[in-house]
Amino acid sequence: MSQTKLAIETVETQLKLWKESQNEKTVSCEILGLDVAQLQGFGGYLGENIEEDVGIIDKGVQKLEAKYINVLKKGIWSWYKLPYPMRRVGSGIPGDSTGNDETSKVPRKKVEILKDNELIDDVDEWVLKNEIFLRSLSKRPPCDSDTVLGPWSVVSSDDDSSTIHALQVTRSSIDVLPGYTILADKRPPTTFIQPSSADFKRRFYSMTGGLLAGLDWSNIFVAGGLVLGALLTPDIPSTASVPAFLNQYEEWISSDIDLYIYGLDVDAANKKIVTPTARSLPLAPILHN
Repeated sequence: MSQTKLAIETVETQLKLWKESQNEKTVSCEILGLDVAQLQGFGGYLGENIEEDVGIIDKGVQKLEAKYINVLKKGIWSWYKLPYPMRRVGSGIPGDSTGNDETSKVPRKKVEILKDNELIDDVDEWVLKNEIFLRSLSKRPPCDSDTVLGPWSVVSSDDDSSTIHALQVTRSSIDVLPGYTILADKRPPTTFIQPSSADFKRRFYSMTGGLLAGLDWSNIFVAGGLVLGALLTPDIPSTASVPAFLNQYEEWISSDIDLYIYGLDVDAANKKIVTPTARSLPLAPILHN
């Protein structure tokens, strides 16, 4: 199979799974008579206590009818509705101590007894299906506002209000954002950015060590984490009253510099790479047709 055909089939599969998730009216946590939501003993949300939760589900499987136990004893951990850490830990549970491990008879990718191929051993297929399921857990409508950023204000020192050190931007509540907010607990309610283009340029120069000084920026732009780091790390003195969660430029100390050339044909782009500045810089790889 060619790479092009593989890429097309991958996108088509993702779209198909996404459409299926949109048609789901309710989220079911039942598989072959095992209703995970009804099991007793979970100490929080499913997967919060990995080993304990795996043990609870394993005991629940043992209480099923014999024909289902043979399928789920190992197969349950390939169920795409479980958190990935539980899949990893559960898959490591030893088989039948008698040596007669019936779970070895379970097909590796599909279980005919189940509809919609809910047990998926292949990890790549499992990840695709799991991501679609996670999105279906949070089908919140888009927020009414056109932006997720709220009001902004200036940050100045308590003893000198005339000097602006940063712009403080309030971010909209995570509850108004659509989708599955898996990293929501790490999202601060406020962010701080450079107060001016001059301050941004000074920080960018400092973080790049002046490597791009003298660069002819025509048909070139820079993007990526380092640019974001330069924007999010204004110099705010201790005399200013701000929260403790300030970004520090050291967070981007290992970032590379991503330069992009646009609006030129191959020959002009090659020439741009060979002579990018008025002073000598290390040569970058040459573009080819």
